[in-house]
Amino acid sequence: MVGLPLIVFLSASLGSCKISQTDSASGVREDRLVVGTPISEVPPARTSTVAANDLPTLETRTATPQQSPPARQLTVGGCCVLPFWGPDSAGVYFLDRPKGGPIGTYRVDLEGNPPSLVEHGAALFSSDLNWLAAPVGGAIEVVDRRSGEIWQVPSQGRMVSFSPQADWVTWQIRSNNVANLDRRRWTLKVGSLSSRETSSPLTGIGGGFIGWGQSESTLLYSGRREMGGEAGLWQSALDGTDAALLFSAERIRSPQVSPLGGWVALTVAFSGDQSRDGLWLVSTQGQRSFRVSQFGAYRWRGEGSLLVMPLENGRTPIRLVQFDVDDGEVRELKLPPHAIDAIVNNTWEVSPDGNWLVFQSAADGNLWLVRLPSGVEGA
Repeated sequence: MVGLPLIVFLSASLGSCKISQTDSASGVREDRLVVGTPISEVPPARTSTVAANDLPTLETRTATPQQSPPARQLTVGGCCVLPFWGPDSAGVYFLDRPKGGPIGTYRVDLEGNPPSLVEHGAALFSSDLNWLAAPVGGAIEVVDRRSGEIWQVPSQGRMVSFSPQADWVTWQIRSNNVANLDRRRWTLKVGSLSSRETSSPLTGIGGGFIGWGQSESTLLYSGRREMGGEAGLWQSALDGTDAALLFSAERIRSPQVSPLGGWVALTVAFSGDQSRDGLWLVSTQGQRSFRVSQFGAYRWRGEGSLLVMPLENGRTPIRLVQFDVDDGEVRELKLPPHAIDAIVNNTWEVSPDGNWLVFQSAADGNLWLVRLPSGVEGA
């Protein structure tokens, strides 16, 4: 999720499509350091630890490549910013300011018909598209698009993110008196979209909130729970109790939660131990963790199925590899020749049904669509 200053910046500069997007150490997409006071510690929670030593490397059996149809161009004119999929996998949404048109969120179908305006202005949507959050007069308003009901979230202008099932919104407050990001204190705020009640279930040091566990019954976050405590990937109950360390690591980067919350993909860097650095898949049930042999940009294709674009400097076209944790199989997905030569700022997303990949081409700035070879149920 992007922060408020980025939304304002995008609104003013949508004529250029090559806009950097960066992930924070917590994995929650942010573009501001919130001004605030140091956050006090919460009372210590009951803590259990799952050992992360001697974890296996994901087996690298390679399946026979399967080729998909040619790539398809969806947009023209060098748009678009922050593309995302609709819940039915039938259309791609993006922020744009077309020539002669208003700034807003637009939708294009998979046939490449002209985009249609969905909402005026810059806004962030829930995954079911029933809710949106937008900056209004220095505050953040959350709108129920079905009823038109508005809730001005008490986030002091900090952008919120929606939970996968759109039952909750979250935002974070960070202290600004420590230069080292791995030592900054943060607190998580959670608001119910039904009752509008808010709570502060978590505080931590370094890292931050990552996402939701299975059935939105737990909170996932990184960093330390207290100064001097162990750093890594943590999971707690919704009230912050019953904390469990799922994976021990000093510097967790780019964490991504799987669609149903059963896994977290994350990167460990500069640990001082080459056997620990790299891409890991960690079960939120605390029983299994794998180090993946490939390294690069990654997205979840389905629960337990991760797509990786291996980091191979200077290589074109880009390769796409799929890892499946259930059987430990690794397969290279055979894409059409030069289907993906270069991507703008890691801008690519996989459809909810796992059948499609949309990316922003570095060659022309437009959105292109690739049909993925079969590999998940329904593909």
